[in-house]
Amino acid sequence: MDSLLAIGLGLGLRSLIDSVTQHPLRAAAFVGLWEGVVLNHFLAKHPGSYDPYIGLGFRLFVDFLFTESIMRMTVTVLWAGLG
Repeated sequence: MDSLLAIGLGLGLRSLIDSVTQHPLRAAAFVGLWEGVVLNHFLAKHPGSYDPYIGLGFRLFVDFLFTESIMRMTVTVLWAGLG
């Protein structure tokens, strides 16, 4: 259930940041930072589970379907590593 909530919040945050900011790479950095924090939280909560990685992959896939930008996905993954 937590994973579904994280997926919904992650997709909602993407649309909110896209509507607020005009710079796609800055938006990708904010989204990546959020994804890193969420991933860290769920890995600390469930250390042996692959569910956080599956959720992250799903959100990145949906983001790629809507934006069709490899650069945005790369920036998001890099900032997720920092988060």
